[in-house]
Amino acid sequence: MKKYTYSIALSFAGSERELAENIANELKKKGIKVFYDKFEQHELWGKDLHEVLRNIYVRECRYVILFISEQYLKRMWTIFERKQIIDRLVHEHGEACVLPIRIDNFNEEVPGLSNSIAYVSIESNQHDKIIDLVLRKLGKKDYQIDSTEAFYRAVAMLDEYKDGYVAFESIITSL
Repeated sequence: MKKYTYSIALSFAGSERELAENIANELKKKGIKVFYDKFEQHELWGKDLHEVLRNIYVRECRYVILFISEQYLKRMWTIFERKQIIDRLVHEHGEACVLPIRIDNFNEEVPGLSNSIAYVSIESNQHDKIIDLVLRKLGKKDYQIDSTEAFYRAVAMLDEYKDGYVAFESIITSL
């Protein structure tokens, strides 16, 4: 198995910086090696960002999370990053290296990204949901949340269902 410098790299527009930063900080606290530009500012300083970012997104990270929003589709750097990530998808024959997240119900087509790639849709304040999914994706089954957090997540799940109940298995797999 290939050894990566980063388990996760984040690709986002400035409008999603707060969300990306929250996720990066939480993953870092849990011991996950994350490429987040502010964590690597000293390494990026003075370097050709086209070359460095291409290398990171194509060769040095296991997964890339794309924070897809209207701004993500318009910004020069995110367009560049997305093109590098799509090149990687083509090179790796569709291997699940891209983890797209649609922010705040954004549902427009993403140029170059297949509509058949599964994505997660979240509100910009749901970074805990992404943390859970990333930890599961990386096979980190031994992480723990405290009982208070588990209770509030279960209550939130119940609130999402109109009929007032949810299957027990769903609660267990969602915590």
